[in-house]
Amino acid sequence: MYAVITQRGDSAMMIAASEGGTKVVSLLVKAGATLGQQQKKAYELLRSASERGYVEIVTSLITAGVDVNGRDRDRDSALMMAIRNGRTEVVSLLIEAGANIHLQNEHGYSALMLAAKESRTKVVSLLLEAGAKVDLQNENGDSALMLAVRWGKTEVILLLLEAGAKVDLWNRVLQVGECMAFLASGSEHTMTVSARAILAYLQLALWNHES
Repeated sequence: MYAVITQRGDSAMMIAASEGGTKVVSLLVKAGATLGQQQKKAYELLRSASERGYVEIVTSLITAGVDVNGRDRDRDSALMMAIRNGRTEVVSLLIEAGANIHLQNEHGYSALMLAAKESRTKVVSLLLEAGAKVDLQNENGDSALMLAVRWGKTEVILLLLEAGAKVDLWNRVLQVGECMAFLASGSEHTMTVSARAILAYLQLALWNHES
């Protein structure tokens, strides 16, 4: 009854959501409006808004009932797009809206892996607090910890270790064991940073134990 389609092929709900009119969307929801057959189009808009950090539009679409776990042809979710582009506020909104933080894309990357690789420290914290599976592995067998070590993401390494990330997983090339820095790509700088991160973590753990 309320899904009136305009000449552009949009309903009143879709128009309100696409313009970030959260209050209007709320009114329409109370009146019984839904996205109906426009879920696919709504997800495409959510993906784009998440990528660009358009908080009001993301909020409106969530209020309108968009499927926050929709995926594109690469199996990426809106959450993954927000993480890739450093849209921390959007990431928080999507998690609160029930986005599945364990999904893996076409190449096996989870939200946590992407955050670790891109050194999104705040996002890594948000995902861990939400219960993200820390030891998922991608198509190459890399875990979030391996990716953080490879790229020398010291703060992220510490967060993952504190969350209980396994240090003895195998990827398709090397084992992470006595020294995770072996996962580095050959860069002395990366290996040094990684080794320092491990040492810093052990020192922190010892300090906490003694105190």
